[in-house]
Amino acid sequence: MLSTIIEAFNFTKDGIAIVTFQGTLLYYNRMWLDIHALDPDVDYSGRPFVEFEREEIRPIIEEGRESLKRDGYFVKQIGTTRRDGKYHVVHIVASLISHLDPPLVVIILREVTEIVEAKEELEAYRDHLEEIVEHRTKELSEANELLAKEIEERKRVQLECHELSCRFEKVVEEMPVMMDALDENGVIVSWNRECERVTGFSAEEIVGNPKVMEILYPDREYRENMLKELDKISEPIMEWEFELTCKDGTRKTIAWSNVSSQAPIPGWFTWAIGVDVTKRKGMEEALRRSEEKMRAQFKAIPIPTYIWQRDGDDFILIEYNDAAESATKGRIGGHIGDR
Repeated sequence: MLSTIIEAFNFTKDGIAIVTFQGTLLYYNRMWLDIHALDPDVDYSGRPFVEFEREEIRPIIEEGRESLKRDGYFVKQIGTTRRDGKYHVVHIVASLISHLDPPLVVIILREVTEIVEAKEELEAYRDHLEEIVEHRTKELSEANELLAKEIEERKRVQLECHELSCRFEKVVEEMPVMMDALDENGVIVSWNRECERVTGFSAEEIVGNPKVMEILYPDREYRENMLKELDKISEPIMEWEFELTCKDGTRKTIAWSNVSSQAPIPGWFTWAIGVDVTKRKGMEEALRRSEEKMRAQFKAIPIPTYIWQRDGDDFILIEYNDAAESATKGRIGGHIGDR
C-alpha cells in the first residue's frame, strides 16, 4: 500500500519533498522535479538538497533553516528563474517534524505564477480606472482588503505531521488539505482532520454513516443533481466545486480533485482531495460588483470622457462614456481602435 500512496502523491499539483534537517534529500514527487526543471530519469535521493538549487536560492534556504530552527515552520513566496530559463513564482511551506529521530523536514512547493500575474493585471486595470474616477468607492476598498487577506491566508498555509512513518492512515490524517474516501456504496470510510476543521463534523460522525450525503448536502434537489453529474464523469476531476453544509449550518464551497482512477488505493472505491475556496469565491463576487460599479460611474460622468491607450508615440481610443456617445450622436462608436 505504501508504494501506491507514494504513487498517488505524484498526481498532486504540489511539489513534495522530505529532507533531513542537515539537507539530505530522502523523498520527492514528480511535481517537485517539474518545479525545479530537473531530469525525471535521474535519482536524486540521498544527495544534498542544495545541489539542486540555483545560487540565488541558497540565501532563502538558510533563511528557511533558521525559521525551522526557531519556529518549527517556514512560509515564503519567491520569484525565480528555473534551469530552463522560465521565470516562475513559487509558494513554499516547510514544517519541521522534530519528534522523529532524526528530525525530518517536509517541504511543499506550489506554483502560484498565474495567481500573481492575475493580481498584477487586476491592479493595473484598477489603477487605470482610478485616473478617470476621482475617488474609490467603499465597496472597492473592502474588496481590495479581502484580496489582501486571502493572499495572507495562502501564505499561512502550514503542514503539520505528528508522525512520519509507513502508516498510510497517519499521513492522510495530517495532510493540510481535505481528504476523504468512499466505498462502492457511497459511504465515507476516511475523513481526515482538515475535513473536521472545515466542516465541524468529526470522523466519528461521518465515517460509516449511510446518511452522510444527506448531512453534508441537505438540499435534496441539489444533492440529486450533484450525484447525477458525478455519475456522468469517467475522467479525473480537477477542482470541481460543490457547496456543502457545515455542522453549524454555514455553507462552504469546496473545490474537489479526484484522480483515484489514475491512482487507485486498495480498500477505497474512490478518494478525493478538497480545498475550501469559500473566501475566494466571495472575494471574486465582491470584486466583480465593484468593477461593475466603477464602470457604471465612468459611464455616468456628465461630460464626454474618453480612455486612450498609449501605443508607441501615438494613442488608441479604447473606451468612452455615455455623454461622449450622446455628444457625437453615436458616431464615436465607429472610432474605437482609431489613433
